[in-house]
Amino acid sequence: MMCSMLLLSGRGGFGMNLKDELSGVFRVFTGSGSVYTVDLTQGTLCREVFTHGLRGDGVALELLGVVNCSVGLGAMFVVQMPGVVGPTLRLTSRVTQILVSESSGAV
Repeated sequence: MMCSMLLLSGRGGFGMNLKDELSGVFRVFTGSGSVYTVDLTQGTLCREVFTHGLRGDGVALELLGVVNCSVGLGAMFVVQMPGVVGPTLRLTSRVTQILVSESSGAV
């Protein structure tokens, strides 16, 4: 089922920061072409399968925290990787766009 998405942030670095959100489902687009689904309600982070098939693509990781995720900067997520003791910092290239599902309850 496709969910409707609403653009929250565009170019210029202004707009929301996911670290300030408590719940909702978001798609985060980066300058390298990666797309992440951030589900704050369920507490998961998933990088969608990329053309080059990067290790870990398509795997939903436990999201422990959002250090930063706003347009114009690289995102920083704290995740729990399967089989790894302790949290891991997941860094992205510059965020170019953040979309939110209108049905997610965020905004």
